[in-house]
Amino acid sequence: KDNKVVYSKGFGIADSKGKKVTTETSFNMASISKTFAAVATMQLVEKGKIDLNDPIDKYIPWVKITIPSGAPKITVKHLLTHTSGITTKLGVKVVTEDKSENIKELVLKQKGLTTNSLSGQSWEYSNLNFVLIGAIIESVTGESYPDYLRKNILTPLEMNNTYLSEEEILNGNSAKGFQTFFGKLISFDYPYREELLSAGMVYSNIEDMTHYMSMLLNEGKYKDKTILSPESIKNIRSPRTAT
Repeated sequence: KDNKVVYSKGFGIADSKGKKVTTETSFNMASISKTFAAVATMQLVEKGKIDLNDPIDKYIPWVKITIPSGAPKITVKHLLTHTSGITTKLGVKVVTEDKSENIKELVLKQKGLTTNSLSGQSWEYSNLNFVLIGAIIESVTGESYPDYLRKNILTPLEMNNTYLSEEEILNGNSAKGFQTFFGKLISFDYPYREELLSAGMVYSNIEDMTHYMSMLLNEGKYKDKTILSPESIKNIRSPRTAT
């Protein structure tokens, strides 16, 4: 309320040994991670390094996606709004691949990429869209995606316990995953894959995420630091149609 946290509390247990969840316990943010990629993209739009309406082959020409003859090219905006025509199935496939060394290697593993519909014509959620966004960010900045996030989002927002690597997760205060097995809840270690950071895999806690939400709710500003312009925040929030 009024850009201040008025209530914050952790509930439940963080591992099979009964460790209590606190506001400092980090969890896998899953697809909330995609919002970090969107913020990073808009930062680069503001710097003139990315144009949302540019075809993606301007930035990652090594990605080969077969589209129907005469169809419009896939743009950066199409990826961000899940209107690229890339299927949900391909997005599932990319996250079930064996571990890759980096985003580019992961994308190059994907053979025979095709679209399911004309870009801009329909909406279909796909993790691959945001894996490609991560590849674009690395291409235009010349640095790794996690390095870019740390420097341009996590550090200025004082998100000191948000983790972008397996080492940070293992050494930090992170919750273990749980899943149901024959009716019983058991702890399990979900394989960490840094090359999927732009689509998932960011680990964070309530304290850090309040800083992030404060920025989003305060027109791109956190304390005395401006992460994004109000115009970019408005652009991110604007509903999108598939046309």
